[in-house]
Amino acid sequence: MTEDLSFRCPHCQHPYQDELELLNADEAHVFRCENCSKTFSVVIKECSACAADTPIVQMELSPAVPFAQSHCSGCGEAFS
Repeated sequence: MTEDLSFRCPHCQHPYQDELELLNADEAHVFRCENCSKTFSVVIKECSACAADTPIVQMELSPAVPFAQSHCSGCGEAFS
């Protein structure tokens, strides 16, 4: 696990942190950016190889998050 999870709004790059790790893994979380007011979604993936949490950010909530194109931020392992 990471100490705190950080990601950015994909529209304006405003930073966010989930310091207490309140976001559940494998669940889409919709945010409205406090800076630009646009919405985006974040899915937290836990790596099966090293257990690191990686935020996958999308501009729009879509039913199929492209995990196959994403990699663990801790060890670089591809998500399936």
